Amino acid sequence: MRKILPGSLILSALLSVGLSTPNALEAQQPQPATTVSAAELTSYAKAFVEIGRLRDDLQVQLTQPVNKTPDAQAEIREQMRERRLQIIQSHNLTEEAYTRITFVVSTDDAQREAFREAVEQVSER
Repeated sequence: MRKILPGSLILSALLSVGLSTPNALEAQQPQPATTVSAAELTSYAKAFVEIGRLRDDLQVQLTQPVNKTPDAQAEIREQMRERRLQIIQSHNLTEEAYTRITFVVSTDDAQREAFREAVEQVSER
């Protein structure tokens, strides 16, 4: 039999009361922080596409038998993190800006459509 701690009961009760009202649910829904300029969106799209290619390449490396050891896998993942940061910076973005733009294009329909168009243009080149 599982023991339930009194503190967790109180927390559960507070959360369920707070979440039961429609206004509480609306208040918890994140809103896009800002819009993204066309130049930022183009830089983001270029970085996004390049990071996708990098991820694909490293996924292939991860599946190779020679790379099945935990050390090899960790090294490949570290290479991914380092190279991803280099890609972001090479497109005049910071990690924070990249994360912010990711949030904006995932929560704002108009920005998502503009991003999709930017990716199409970048991919055609």
